[in-house]
Parts: sequence; C-alpha cells; structure tokens
Amino acid sequence: MPVVRTPWRDFPNVSVHTTSEAVSSHPAFASARAGDMSAAYAVILDSFSPVLLAKSLSVKPDFVCPVMRLDSSQVWDPLPLAFANEAARSTGARVVPLIVQDNIVQNFDPLSKITSQPSFSGTVPKGSYLIVDTTTSTGSTLANLRGWIETNGSQVVLASTLCAKIFAAKIRPDARFIPSIKSRFSTELTVFPEKLGFSVDCLTQREAAFINGLKNLECIRNPLASSHNTIRPTTFQ
Repeated sequence: MPVVRTPWRDFPNVSVHTTSEAVSSHPAFASARAGDMSAAYAVILDSFSPVLLAKSLSVKPDFVCPVMRLDSSQVWDPLPLAFANEAARSTGARVVPLIVQDNIVQNFDPLSKITSQPSFSGTVPKGSYLIVDTTTSTGSTLANLRGWIETNGSQVVLASTLCAKIFAAKIRPDARFIPSIKSRFSTELTVFPEKLGFSVDCLTQREAAFINGLKNLECIRNPLASSHNTIRPTTFQ
C-alpha cells in the first residue's frame, strides 16, 4: 500500500515510558524480539506505566493499535501487541491487531529511514485511537500508522512507546523547520509526494531536522546515486 500521512494539527509528543537501555537490557528482551509472547509480556510489565499513560491521554481512546510488523527473518514482533493489550486493559479500550505494516524496511542511516518508509494496510474500525510501538527514532512508523488510520476516517489521539531515541519523543516538527525547507528547496518540493507519498508539512521532527541540513534533495529523489557531499553538517534531532 502507498504511504499516507495527515496534517499534524496539535498532535502531542509521544508518551515514552522508560529508557532504551532499560528495555534492551531486560533479561527477557532477546527472547521477546525472537517472537516469544510470554517474554514480551515480561518486558512490558516491567516497563509500561499505566499512570504515565493516563496522564498523557487527553481523551479515552476507543481502540489501541499496535505496530504489527514482520522482521527481516519473517518473525512477528510480539512486543507492540503485548504493549497494546496492557494499554487496553488500563484504558478500557479495545485492541485492533489487524492493521499491519505490509512491507519490510531496511534502515541503516538517517537517509534510509526517510527514503524507505513503512506502509500499512488493514480495516480501520471507526473511533479514536491510541497507537503503540516498542520504540521510535525518526517517528516515521508512528506517523504512517497514524496516517493510515486517519485517512480511513478515524482519529489518533496519542502515540506511546516503551522507549525512544534522543529527541524522538517530539514527533510534530518545530515551527522553524518546515518554513525553512520550503524556502530553501522551493523548486524541489514535489519530491516529497512523488518519492515519499506525503507533503513536506507531514514530516516528523527528526525527518525535518535532517532534511533541513541537506544541500539539495537529490539524495531523496535518487537515494542510490546520492553521496555524502549532499549533506551539510547538522544535528539529526
């Protein structure tokens, strides 16, 4: 399916429950990532904070939707589903497990995280949604899951992850980035809907920060032909 996104409006920061180190060093984490649902619940129960989630939610969601994905070994990651089940238990919402990531992306660096976007498909019951994942880095997975749900007539009220990379909890871009990108690359802006599937206004904070540091957009238009001299020194945040 094509990637779709919707405007950010006043979408809140991602609700993050603990640190990346705490999750990755958990004794059950490796088994969970290998597909063990019991191990996944062990990680979730030691990481998920119902109190933090309740404080982050402005309204009670009707549904909780996990990021359902296969890894490169064709193994389903059970952590988001275990997370969704516990979040549903604490909020009274229902889990929607049949919206799935329908591609496998290979992300090795900041550029590939932008040019290789996850896409979603599946029936979307109408209502309000909490979306959950194990972690977030550029925010693209959460943005695209949100886009699929909202394009199909529902609303996402919050995204929550167990942990997040530095600066990644802020998913909606700062006001400075989008106008700067539009000004600097005014003749190249069609590359976003053509190559990524969405407009520049729908970039995440970390995507926008990275793109604002480029010399030009050729590395997005043609990633295989890009070279490091297309990138200005910048902080990916």
